[in-house]
Amino acid sequence: MRTAEFVSYHPSKSTGFGHAFRRRGVQRAWEDLHRFFAACTHVSPPTQIELEVERPTEWDDDAVMGRVIDHALQHFGAPAREALHGGTMWPSGEPLKGGRYTWTRTASQLDGDLAYLIQGEPWPKTTIGPVTLRMVQTFTWKSGAALPSLDRVHPDAPPGGGTVSLWFGRRCFLQPSFAFPFVHDEPAFLDFLGELQPHLPFRMHNNHFRRVWPGKAPQVFHSRKLPFPVLLA
Repeated sequence: MRTAEFVSYHPSKSTGFGHAFRRRGVQRAWEDLHRFFAACTHVSPPTQIELEVERPTEWDDDAVMGRVIDHALQHFGAPAREALHGGTMWPSGEPLKGGRYTWTRTASQLDGDLAYLIQGEPWPKTTIGPVTLRMVQTFTWKSGAALPSLDRVHPDAPPGGGTVSLWFGRRCFLQPSFAFPFVHDEPAFLDFLGELQPHLPFRMHNNHFRRVWPGKAPQVFHSRKLPFPVLLA
């Protein structure tokens, strides 16, 4: 059935952390993210929340990183996990400098965690980190004033929504994985993208869209890049 198709948006692994936020800084990135959630989605509470503080690599200043680590240990207490080196050298097996401290956090602690990140800005420039708050949020699209094209979705279309993996710190990134309940060449899909883009806290790129359709076996899907650009330059 043609209406079982949908369109996905998911940056490949080669793009690293996915997309940077349009505006820099933890507070502005957080505000823009939640402005998008409020206008366009029914969003679930964040999960998989962790705060990470990196140990110095061979390219970092030990004293600078030491101050960041000491302050975090005093503020957050004992971490849930410690990795005291950054792997091993091959073939000698000699430990490499690096590693990290990880604290497991909850949604009720987010305000304090974000305040900690904001108060520490600008964080020192390091190879990784030095401090990162990460989490995952899932949502479904919300019809209404922001996205009126959703009212034109075929009743047999699969549900639309997505997952966003988030990193807040010296750099703020997100890895979006969106499903749009439209066939790729129907006008309502292009209208939907036009309505959605002003609310997004990041810039979408044409090469990350894919047409997706079900295979003959259950839970098997095929995909391919869209045959034409759907975003204006």
